Amino acid sequence: GDVYKRQIYRIATNVYIITQIMLILFLILFLVQIFCRDVSFDGRAFIIDGKRRLLISGSVHYPRSTPQMWPKLFHAAKAGGLDVVETYVFWNGHEATENEFDFAERYDIVRFVNPCTLRLSLIHIS
Repeated sequence: GDVYKRQIYRIATNVYIITQIMLILFLILFLVQIFCRDVSFDGRAFIIDGKRRLLISGSVHYPRSTPQMWPKLFHAAKAGGLDVVETYVFWNGHEATENEFDFAERYDIVRFVNPCTLRLSLIHIS
């Protein structure tokens, strides 16, 4: 009884996480298609739409700021010359307790990479 319910819950949780990750990847691909038609690498630099580019990246850690701050942070990053924002997934915050997941407010990574919030061409999630 209980073991079976825990297994079903764990499977459902994993499906939810995989769905969130797939949504993020889809969003990233969508953004790349919007901003870049042709991307390649020649061993020294990225070639984006036929122009050689050295991408400048900086980090924004989404749980360390409020969602209301994100657009201003992206705007400041772009104004400061960044092409790419790097962040990593804060699993210790998303799953502070085993099998209990939090993707709300500061941990809403989908909202963080939303095109309405994102002011840069690219985002790197690790």
